[in-house]
Amino acid sequence: MYRLIEEINRNHGVTVIMVSHDPHAAAHEATSVLHLDNRQLFYGSSADYRKSEIGKRFLGGESR
Repeated sequence: MYRLIEEINRNHGVTVIMVSHDPHAAAHEATSVLHLDNRQLFYGSSADYRKSEIGKRFLGGESR
């Protein structure tokens, strides 16, 4: 599914906004991540998300 969305975005210039409860998918498939968790907020690139404290917590320490 992610490849199809990426292809539509690339070939047709369509902006895609996706809501997911899977932080791993967001961290690896999205260009930008908005993460809301109770009173904590992160917005930035997926690379910065993986390095952030909130990202590390939700990704289990993963920082690739």
